[in-house]
Amino acid sequence: MILVWPLMLALGACTVPDSTPNVPNGVTEAPNAPMSSVLEQTIDEARPAGVVFDQSFEEEADGELVRFNTQSWYYVAANEADLVTAANQLRDTAVQQGWTLLYPYANSSGSGLYTARLTKGQMLLTLDYTTTAYFVLYPDDEDELSLSAEILLDPSREGGG
Repeated sequence: MILVWPLMLALGACTVPDSTPNVPNGVTEAPNAPMSSVLEQTIDEARPAGVVFDQSFEEEADGELVRFNTQSWYYVAANEADLVTAANQLRDTAVQQGWTLLYPYANSSGSGLYTARLTKGQMLLTLDYTTTAYFVLYPDDEDELSLSAEILLDPSREGGG
């Protein structure tokens, strides 16, 4: 027993340090890649002609209610022709910045809401614009010719698939 005690002390001094980072108790890491991955995209700085920048906001995933890191921004237009031109310009700018077009603007439901989707790695960019046809179908909604964009970071998207 006398020989075992010094051996146990020596082994205790040679323990491997804990490899987990120092995270304060009660703090959990977001389930997604960092928000900086979304914010470093420069498509949000594009200002297509014919529309006026209205607003933008960011939402960081919290692992509960907000599932993905997102950034959204909005434009408004005075007329439908300018709106369509701006929407196409924003889509083309995204492609020039490395986004891959999954499908162009489509109005599959005939509702006057046109949507295009693009991808870049684990991110999905959705571009939407509403036309006057939308106002007729949905008279209770706000009648505003608008173009919206949203980047959503989804870590489960393998290579943009």
